Amino acid sequence: MRRLVLAVALALAPLASATTIVRLAFDELAHASQVIVHGTVTRVEVVAVGGDERRLRTQVDIAVAETLAGAPRQLLRLDLVGGRRGKWALTIPGMPSFTPGEEVVLFLEDLGPRPPSTAPRYALTGLGQAKFTVTTSGGVRRVTRSLGDAHLVSRPGSPDVHGSETPAAPETLDELLGAVRALKGGHQ
Repeated sequence: MRRLVLAVALALAPLASATTIVRLAFDELAHASQVIVHGTVTRVEVVAVGGDERRLRTQVDIAVAETLAGAPRQLLRLDLVGGRRGKWALTIPGMPSFTPGEEVVLFLEDLGPRPPSTAPRYALTGLGQAKFTVTTSGGVRRVTRSLGDAHLVSRPGSPDVHGSETPAAPETLDELLGAVRALKGGHQ
């Protein structure tokens, strides 16, 4: 019996620090997102909630170049659980990180304001599946995603996908923007 318990514990150990996320095909990601924007990260700040250094949130400001779905906007702020501040770190497996100056395309769920604030609130659709980072290689603007140590599971009848593998998606920025426009019927 001890050997069975040990074998199960060792088999599950790699998943102990992972978040399990339902794998979203690209069209599912687009349809599940009420807000889709292309822009540049202008600010990343980790704040302690209520002054408690153990309750960290990361605020990310995005200068929006194009709104592909949702109400047009020039600036968007994400308020994400986790971050690193001083000697404290709160890490959420599967939560993407952001860097000032980084060009991104984000797929977001609109959570609506939380009273008494009237500020809009957003969640990343499928955590790391929602962030496409734009890089230029050989004159081509490519998009990539990273899920870190998240564990993707497929719906019944589909094989599981593990680690940093991500569902098939467009590889260039032009393909990505074109696919979103086609799926969302132009700007909404």
